[in-house]
Amino acid sequence: NNIPSLAENLTGNQTASKIQLTLSRGEAAYYLWRHTVLTDEKRQLVGKAGCIPYFLTLADRSNKGDQFGKFAAVGSLQALVERDEGFKEIVAGAAYGPKSIASFAEMLTDKHDRTKLGAAKLLYLVATTPEYTHKVLPFLPQLLAAVRTREPAWADIEQVRVYASGCIAALAVTDVNAESFHRREEGLTYRPQLVKAGVLPVMVELAGDGLPEARLHALCTIHKMLLEDDTDREVVELGALPMLIDELSSPLDQARAHAAACLMLISKEEEYARMMVAHGAIAPLLALLTPPPPPVDESKKKKKKKKEPPLPPAVLDCIIYASGALRHLSFDDENCPEMEPAVPQLQKLIAMKGKKWNINMDLYQCVSGLLYNLSLHRPIAPAMDEAAVPKYLADPLPERYYTEKTMRELTEDIEPDLLGVRPMTSPALLR
Repeated sequence: NNIPSLAENLTGNQTASKIQLTLSRGEAAYYLWRHTVLTDEKRQLVGKAGCIPYFLTLADRSNKGDQFGKFAAVGSLQALVERDEGFKEIVAGAAYGPKSIASFAEMLTDKHDRTKLGAAKLLYLVATTPEYTHKVLPFLPQLLAAVRTREPAWADIEQVRVYASGCIAALAVTDVNAESFHRREEGLTYRPQLVKAGVLPVMVELAGDGLPEARLHALCTIHKMLLEDDTDREVVELGALPMLIDELSSPLDQARAHAAACLMLISKEEEYARMMVAHGAIAPLLALLTPPPPPVDESKKKKKKKKEPPLPPAVLDCIIYASGALRHLSFDDENCPEMEPAVPQLQKLIAMKGKKWNINMDLYQCVSGLLYNLSLHRPIAPAMDEAAVPKYLADPLPERYYTEKTMRELTEDIEPDLLGVRPMTSPALLR
């Protein structure tokens, strides 16, 4: 129970110690681990006793013999780093970071299965801290190997997959700071390196078969990877469309949002849009346009009706991405009749104008673009009138909008038999 005495035993230097060392370094690390999980006060005492460098020495990949000591050291480090940013800075900083992170990554493929969970958690804690995320990039092969691993179950390997996939997701999203998903910030990203490392096939497989949190990390990674050129083709060829459509019904708001975002990005291509429709994407996308009602606490007394609170960010993202995907699908007239029942809800979203919900320009652009495309399908006109859709959206541009010169310029490069086919671009964007 004496932390200073345990710290002396952890150093393993009898010559420099003022007390008789009676424990091995691994045993001392184990008993210190038990202290670190108890209270903040004990964690601080362990940290102030200077134990972290010795934990890192025990956990070093060069220590091949003392597997129990390595296991106890990793457990102690996890407890310290998880609850204190200062300790995280010591472990991941310039002095110890490169060597310690390399050791944690090697443990993911080591034969000592008990250590894998702690090592994966430590890597996850490092990767999800923006200033340290880049430090896990060199260890993508080990992270991918951990995601693929399924055995042994007794070592909580599924949770290892959660943390390993979380590291990869952190690399995929690190520098996505654009104000709008329509305007990407210029700058370097890690995503091209993830594509080259073969991340997409592993993430697509995980998204269809893993714990809910692991699937969420996989969907997040796929979403961000689709921002790179030609990744939509790879995702479709991997057979991900049915899985993404199934995830639109996930109980997790963020999972639904990422799945809808993936479908929005994929549906920009006409061929893939038709494949989505064939897999039945329209109905679950329409269902996302109506947010679930907020939970009601029946135990509380009824109070005066207050203004509706803003939607949770993930639910708002569901609506944005779903309406964006439907907008792409609505360029095909054959899909419009199935979307007609959503007109009243779309009008409601337009009519809010930020009074009750925090409507942003992305949502307004997607919803208004969808309504405009639906208005070009004349059989839907009565539904538009009944829902009181604004005239600027409900009435298509008059034919006289196009002068003879404008039409000649627009059609000079189009085959004559294709002139009657509406392009995959709204006329409003031709101004």
